[in-house]
Formats: sequence, C-alpha cells, structure tokens
Amino acid sequence: MKKKLLIALVTNLMVFSMGSVLAETTTTNNDPITFDGNITFHYRDQHDGNYVNGRPSQTRTAFKSTLQLNTNIRITSNLSAYARFSYQHINKEDAAFARDYFDKSISDLNDAAIDSFGLKYTNKNYNVVLGSQALTLGGGLLYDNGFMGRYILPYAVNVTKKMGSGNITAIAAQTNYQSGKNNDKFFVLQGNYHLNPKTDLGTMVAHVNYGGTTKADFNIPDSSVTFFSVYGSKKLTNTLNLSAEYLIGSTSSDNQAFQTNLGYQVDKKNRLMAGYYYVEDQANIFDDNGGDMTGAANNNTKGLVFAWIHKFDDKTSLTIGDLNYKKINSNSFSQCVSDDRNRFFTNLSIHF
Repeated sequence: MKKKLLIALVTNLMVFSMGSVLAETTTTNNDPITFDGNITFHYRDQHDGNYVNGRPSQTRTAFKSTLQLNTNIRITSNLSAYARFSYQHINKEDAAFARDYFDKSISDLNDAAIDSFGLKYTNKNYNVVLGSQALTLGGGLLYDNGFMGRYILPYAVNVTKKMGSGNITAIAAQTNYQSGKNNDKFFVLQGNYHLNPKTDLGTMVAHVNYGGTTKADFNIPDSSVTFFSVYGSKKLTNTLNLSAEYLIGSTSSDNQAFQTNLGYQVDKKNRLMAGYYYVEDQANIFDDNGGDMTGAANNNTKGLVFAWIHKFDDKTSLTIGDLNYKKINSNSFSQCVSDDRNRFFTNLSIHF
C-alpha cells in the first residue's frame, strides 16, 4: 500500500509523523471568514525488488500535484466552522502507488472533494473539534491520516485540555467508509508534557474495534486491539535535535514499532534530516480504504530515510530525499508489503 510519505519527516522532526499535510486553519484575526492552503508538486523514482509474486523487479516514476484549501468561518468568539477542499492529479495510471486521494473508485487520475468539515470550539483551557478531520495519534507510528477524499477521514470528537506545561487529549472516532463496508471505531487518550526548554515527552493509549470488512480484508487476527506508546524529543544543541517513539500492541505477534530521527539545522534556510523506523505488521491501525495507517512508509517494514530541506522563504520550501526499506516478515497477516523498496523523491510546497 501507499503512504503520503516524508512530508512530516520534513516538517516535524518526527519521522513520518505527518498529520495532515495542511491542518485545518485556525482563526488568527478578527475576519469572519479566513482561508489558507498549499500547493505541492511531488516527483518520485521508485525501485521495487521482486515486485509481486515473483515478478521481476521494476522501476516506476510518477509526478503528482495536490491542492488543499482550508476555510474557517467564525460564528462566535469561541466557535467556528471549518472545511477543507482537496484536489489531486497524478500524471499516469501506473503511478497509482503515489495516490493519496480515496473515493468510491480510485480509477480516475483527477480527484476533488470537500473532505473535511465540522465545528471547532476554543477557550483558555480547552480545544474541541467535532466532525470529519485528519488525526495524528501519538508520534504518528500508530495512525497518521495524511490522505484525502470523501471516504478516508474519520468522524471524530477531539478534545484537548491544557494542563500546566502540557496537554491531554481524548479522541473518539469512527471511519467514514462508503456504502457496503463496516466502519471501524477507535478511542484514544494521549498527553504531552514540556519537561524543560530542551525536552518534550508524550504517552498514548489507543483502542480500536474493527468492523468485519476491515478484519477480513487485512486478515487481522484480533477484532479488538489496544496500543501503548511513548514518544518525545530532545534538543541536543542549538542546531541538533533528536526525537523517538516506541509502540506496542496487544496482539500476540508482529505488534511492535519504533522510530528515531535526527535533525540538523545547517543555517536559516537549510536543514538535514535522517531517520530510522521499524514497524511490524500489526503495530498500527488499519483502514479498509487506505490500508496501513502508520505514519511510516509501510507496516511490516524497516528502513532509513534521508532528506535535505531548503526554505526559500516562509511560504515556499523544497525537499530532496531518499527512502530505503526492507520487508520484516514474509508471512505477515495483512500482506500489505510485497517487496523491498528504494525511493528517490522531491517535494516543492507552496503555502498561501
């Protein structure tokens, strides 16, 4: 399966911990209606070894362009409505592996939809989001929904409370599958704490109940799974940062994941990043439309990623990187991964 990969490595220092490529906008002025968004141009050259069922290895190239536009409508001083419009174009059919957009059919190369919408409430101590929304759980190893489309973002109640130097968040969510598929449900409690100016720590517990469709399609051994994770970041020097996350699930096998990342700020415009991840087959939440929802490149793989990020200005950046991963277990349940892979990629992102 595919993953909208590496944008978070580039922007967050948590390897593949990418949340939405464009988070829903928040009101930063007194205008009743605000807009923001981004346009990205992504190229990749991908080599797969022993691609599928013993077929010869192959190399594929792809180019995709993505537009996301966020709207925020202020209703009262504390309450607002939000919506997100997403559009994506892929230049050729055999580049479907690069797709981030999911709808009833993935046969079209041009896709557009209002795929996120709901209400947000904020005050001094609370932030509440109710509606269709992109979510990142923990540091992103378990679930990181950077996809787009009518049937890929879950409906959720997302409540965050400020507590001293940290936050605690409770989430109840249900998938939004098209007709004929059983929805999945998951419940999350996570918190983070700013230990000191150089150190942040977090922990998460999540429980998922799979519907019959997802359980059958991905050969999931348990219909109900609980996950635990700890994560954090450390500023080693003024220019060097380290982050990591460890996760374990309640399934009897293939239930652990780990990631660590190192970021070096060369100067004001240039940043170098390197990361390693290891995600076993059942160490993430599955989605019947999107497959493995780990923020890593794929479940049942371990790999390295390197990237150079150049910031032209506050709105425009270019990323050039390389990812290499290998399959962990040839006899995994889900069979989401069928090969080893190397991917060279570039990503030009323009925010407005």
